[in-house]
Amino acid sequence: MKRKALESAYIELDTGDLPSWEKDGELMNWLQNLCK
Repeated sequence: MKRKALESAYIELDTGDLPSWEKDGELMNWLQNLCK
């Protein structure tokens, strides 16, 4: 019963086309400075 309840509560996420985070210069600078 637990499994059936969990499976019925599952919502499939549609991520679509996500932008490339690696090409975001501001984000990459922030991430690099985070570890300093």
